[in-house]
Amino acid sequence: MHSKRTFVMVVLGAVTTLMLATFAIAQITLAGDDHREQKLVGAWNAEATTVGQGTTFPALLTFIPGGGMITDEPPSPFETSGHGNWVKRGSREVAYTFEALIGSAEGSLSARLKVVGTLEFDGRTDRWAGPFKIDIIDPEGNIILSDRGTFRLT
Repeated sequence: MHSKRTFVMVVLGAVTTLMLATFAIAQITLAGDDHREQKLVGAWNAEATTVGQGTTFPALLTFIPGGGMITDEPPSPFETSGHGNWVKRGSREVAYTFEALIGSAEGSLSARLKVVGTLEFDGRTDRWAGPFKIDIIDPEGNIILSDRGTFRLT
């Protein structure tokens, strides 16, 4: 009887220790994810490089807690700021989509700009970078220009 009780106590102790260890590891992992997310939230200077157009230009990307974002590039007539969303994908990556409107001198919509991409966190440099795709879409929904590129956030 005494050996059964000892065995049960040892098993309960081992299970309790395993559960506590699992809980602690989960908390550390979640804290790491939150830490990376906190590092993304805020305004970033970005360098955008496009492949097809062969250009590099500065941009501003602002990541808002909860998944919103606002973007700007060098001002051009009739283009709005970009507005969009971002989500975590894994422990070191986020995906995002944003759009901007392009007007005309007459005040009508001439096109929509849509950017879809991902950013990966580099713990060595404490920075984010990743590929994107950009489509320029006319008012009827036809893609009139597509390109690919890379954002590097500092």
